[in-house]
Amino acid sequence: MMDTDQLASYLGLHRRALLRRVETLGSLVSPYMTQGKNGGFLFHDGAVAVLHRLVDLERDGLSVKAATDKLAIEMEKPGSNGVTATVTRVPSSVTLETSPLIDEMRTRISEKDREIEWLRRMMEQLQNEKDKLLLALPTPQDSKPLSSQMSRWQALRIAFLGR
Repeated sequence: MMDTDQLASYLGLHRRALLRRVETLGSLVSPYMTQGKNGGFLFHDGAVAVLHRLVDLERDGLSVKAATDKLAIEMEKPGSNGVTATVTRVPSSVTLETSPLIDEMRTRISEKDREIEWLRRMMEQLQNEKDKLLLALPTPQDSKPLSSQMSRWQALRIAFLGR
């Protein structure tokens, strides 16, 4: 996704020239744009492809209006040269081919959901067992405070001298 200034520099245009072309393209590019911060435009990949093709047609010698008309025709014909691969509507044959893939992904997701639920139940069960085991442990005897414990030096003295 690019903002107006980034896209203008990418295409080698001035900002105002880009905005004039966006205005000329109208509904051909508007589905691939969103409103950004402070009212600026954000251009998605589809808009970048449409505008890139428009600039290519202009560099081939067509005027902005002629390039826009030719681009509109190209976008209606699937498989023609230009931006149709990135911005045309998805043909029904593609959706028919991807339908089994979508079904497979849905089954995988449901299997993962079941696995996650099983893991959660196991985690709760292990947590309960841990709590029971902790309760069954004997309470530790009160140990002497650190001030009354003997130091290492005292222990060595007793070990060597026997007192």
